[in-house]
Amino acid sequence: MKHTPEPDLTPLDRIARVDAPPFLLTRIRQKIDESSRTRISPTFQWVVGIAAVLFLALNTFAILKVTQKTKSTPVLAQGMNVVPTSFYNE
Repeated sequence: MKHTPEPDLTPLDRIARVDAPPFLLTRIRQKIDESSRTRISPTFQWVVGIAAVLFLALNTFAILKVTQKTKSTPVLAQGMNVVPTSFYNE
């Protein structure tokens, strides 16, 4: 069994208690209260709302466009004479 030496802990004896600056807790609470009071401007709210609606509308349009293309795929396949035969559907 290997013996590991214990670390020298004498420097820890010089550690002294430190007092907090006066009104530290009051200043911290004031910063928290100030940060919770910040409001988003109504203009920014409208811009974000319009952008979200526009984003959803464009995505819906793109999804509908893709589903329309997939419905026309059999017609395109027939036109190109590449329609699968019943051989594969047995």
